[in-house]
This record gives sequence, C-alpha cells and structure tokens, in this order.
Amino acid sequence: MSIARSLASAAALAAFVLLSACEKSDSVQLPTAEAKARLTKSGIPNYSRVVESGAKTRIWTTANLNPDCTSRGDYKMGIVQAPAHGQLTLERGEEYPTYPSTHPRANCNKQKIPFAAVAYTSEPGYTGEDFFAVDFASSDNGATRAAYFLTVRKF
Repeated sequence: MSIARSLASAAALAAFVLLSACEKSDSVQLPTAEAKARLTKSGIPNYSRVVESGAKTRIWTTANLNPDCTSRGDYKMGIVQAPAHGQLTLERGEEYPTYPSTHPRANCNKQKIPFAAVAYTSEPGYTGEDFFAVDFASSDNGATRAAYFLTVRKF
C-alpha cells in the first residue's frame, strides 16, 4: 500500500473516530471519554502526557536509523488536528540519541544523528485538557497516525 493511500485510510478512520463523539470546549471540539475509548479500540496509537503550562515540551521524537547508524530516510510529518489550547512545532535537527545499552542501536549514542520531533506549547496560563493528532510517514515503514491527550498544568 502506498504512503498516500495509507495516510488517506488512516485519515478517514481517525476523522470518524475523533469527530463522532466530541464535546465543545470554548467553541473547540475536544474528544469525550467515549471518543477516547473508540480511538483506542480503532487501533490508532494514542498517548497521554502531562505538560507544564506555557512551557515548550517535546512530545514525540524519532530517528529512522539502520543498525550501523546510517539514515534509513526522512520522516514526513503533518498535523491532522491542531490542539485547541496550544501550538505544535514540527522540528528537525541533529542530536545524540539515548538508546539503552542493550538496544541494537546503542552504538549510535556516540554520534549525532538526524531526528524529527513534535513539540507542544500551551497558551500562556492555560490549564486543563488538550488534544492533537499527527501523521508520520517514512520511506520504509509506511504511515501512521497518532493521537495525543494532554493534561496541561502549572508546576
């Protein structure tokens, strides 16, 4: 299946799951508990995180590496549903990875590698729930959609 077809199929399923059971919050659609349960049942990966209000927090980071630390290609990222109470930043760069010592790519920790990441920053002073969904596609692993449920609080 092509990456475009995978993304289109994932988009249709996620749109149905996410929008079929949402509640309004300040005129923005947020998933209800029922929508969260449907999302989990649908097989779309979903994650929960607690983040600090107003602070930029990296939510997801990946590197697409071969066991010898060479790149297997780039990730394409797209925002499917933006957060209602914050902003996403799609990032790219190079940094040292932190694979556990038992991981097959632990040797890669000795060199900077290309990475892709998604970071979230809430509106200043906002506390409460937020949600976003993103698509990720790589040249060798196809495409996937992931949903993130955030609890934004002051620390």
